Amino acid sequence: MNMREWSTPGRARPVRYSIQTSCALPRCTPVGRFKILRAETCINCGRCVKQCIYDVHRRKTDDIRLMDEPLHHLCKNCYRCIQECPTQSLSKIINPEYRRLGDEYWTPEIISSTWFQAETGKIPVLGAGYRGPFSGPGFDSMWTDMSEIVRPTRDGIHGREYIHTGIDIGSKPDHLEFDERGHLTTAMPANVQLPIPVLFGPMSSRIYGKNVMEAVCLAAHTLGTFYVFDPADWTSSLDPYRSLGVPRVDGDLEKIRPFIEGATIVEIPYSSHWLQVAEEIKAMRSGVIMSVALPFQPDADRVVETLVGGGVDVVHLIANDYGRAPGIPESPSLKDTLRWIHLHLVGKGIRDRVTLLVSGGIAAAEHVPKAIISGADGVIVTRPLLIALECVACRECRLPEECPRQVSDIDPQWGAVRMVNLMAAWRNQLLEILGAMGLREVSRLRGETGRALYFDQLEEEVFQEMAP
Repeated sequence: MNMREWSTPGRARPVRYSIQTSCALPRCTPVGRFKILRAETCINCGRCVKQCIYDVHRRKTDDIRLMDEPLHHLCKNCYRCIQECPTQSLSKIINPEYRRLGDEYWTPEIISSTWFQAETGKIPVLGAGYRGPFSGPGFDSMWTDMSEIVRPTRDGIHGREYIHTGIDIGSKPDHLEFDERGHLTTAMPANVQLPIPVLFGPMSSRIYGKNVMEAVCLAAHTLGTFYVFDPADWTSSLDPYRSLGVPRVDGDLEKIRPFIEGATIVEIPYSSHWLQVAEEIKAMRSGVIMSVALPFQPDADRVVETLVGGGVDVVHLIANDYGRAPGIPESPSLKDTLRWIHLHLVGKGIRDRVTLLVSGGIAAAEHVPKAIISGADGVIVTRPLLIALECVACRECRLPEECPRQVSDIDPQWGAVRMVNLMAAWRNQLLEILGAMGLREVSRLRGETGRALYFDQLEEEVFQEMAP
């Protein structure tokens, strides 16, 4: 993490948050969307090398008179090499291997884009532009307002105007009370600020290997964000990163007392005896920020209201990898469920008393601001971090040795750099969206549904008069 500073004579020096990236080359050859075919009519003139700015084409190292196999994954679909080839020997097809990546939600586009961002820390581009559908299920039916994009000062990436991407974790009082002398008498609840609205989810070393877990801890420490972990996965090599760990505790609390006593945030799974467990944890660790992990369910709004009434500071809403309630494939999408819970808490006048974090279904950079618009304060990501480590989302994660990319064998330092790069690219895209909306703080975006357009609502408004 690079903390860029500036000062004014006679004033304290504020610290400005930024993320320093560095190139982390892939271990495996990436699977590109396009495949360049070179016909036998090629005369090895090398014009394609000069015309391609993405270094797709190259000569053989052992014989520079001949052209080598193109680096297909670098192709941005600009067609420049095909148009400039004097013998029309080049053509392009969609890579069959690319089509087999992921599934209908974790699409090949999302996977390849994540690989690129993890390698470079940059926002991905495509030479021929976007030609896909402009609407789909879940977050794809939601478009963000970009009405302020013409204002050049709203530019958080290039530094002409600072845009704050930090969020507060914890609860806030409904109101403040002061005594006759103006001294604050309200007991302030525990609260901590993160520089980005993204936390890292649990990465079991029993499934993904200890190197992956160490990479997650190191990346979170570099970024200054929290990560959730299972104390059963902890090893002494992770002790330098314990300060930002959120232990997810269950069972015998005495066995994991050291993790509780050293934690800023502690998370417990929702159960019928959650209140008793929360009280025991608070007795062990005064001032702890209490979080409850709650899977999406039909009565989630009322359950969250009960949790807030019981003094819970953070509710971690858990969806499956497809942004739906676990075990209920036809449940409402993540964006709809979040809006429903958020508006329920607003109606009860208790929204600011809890931090809502959501995990599952957060697959791309755009999902972060869309989740916040829908009512979340921040997100917790897990699978995007795995994809940053070159995971192909085949979902054969039962044992480390079954992974086709051998993710468990990564170098933790390399893995941490890839995760940091991914978050840098995601944050830059968040800055672009906030700047285009004219907002200087990501917290201002929470629940601002007026900053979004919804396809189903627009379709109803436009076509309702045409209905029979």
